[in-house]
Amino acid sequence: AESELRPLVAGAADDLLAAPSFGYLGRLLMRKGLPEGDDLIDRGLAVPGVSETLLRFGSVATAAIERAWFAGDAATVERLRRQVVDLAAASKAFDWVGTVTMYAARAGLDVTAPEPCPPAFLYVIEGDSVRAAAAWAKVGDPYERAIELVRSGAVDEGVAVFERLGATRAIQWARDLNL
Repeated sequence: AESELRPLVAGAADDLLAAPSFGYLGRLLMRKGLPEGDDLIDRGLAVPGVSETLLRFGSVATAAIERAWFAGDAATVERLRRQVVDLAAASKAFDWVGTVTMYAARAGLDVTAPEPCPPAFLYVIEGDSVRAAAAWAKVGDPYERAIELVRSGAVDEGVAVFERLGATRAIQWARDLNL
């Protein structure tokens, strides 16, 4: 994915067409602990009008929410989650709501699962990390599975997955969480 996204952002104008790519690539690089990821997320958030349409804002907001969650910034998680939920309600597009609600739950915020809600998201929101890890394995998302493994106490197994994925920021989070 990284090799496909890099050409999309190389030399791209800071406009609404590029904003989703800034979010997707920024999230990937942020997970690797690369400062360029944070720069791309900030760049996407700064695009004029980006927060007015879910199609453009979803990927940037999700990347910023995950970054805020890593930093322990529940207020930013909630502020951005609320923006995504409001946009989704206005546009009847609820695909982003599960992700942002899941990160809000991980940040310790009191949230309710959207309906319908796929099991992997639902188990995270309900605080059942063991079932969530199994559900993420079933849908084939090793990164989210690893987060839930760490949250369930299977830290070494989760860190091993992060290492295979090159997710250095997540490795640091897991180590900080389990000091």
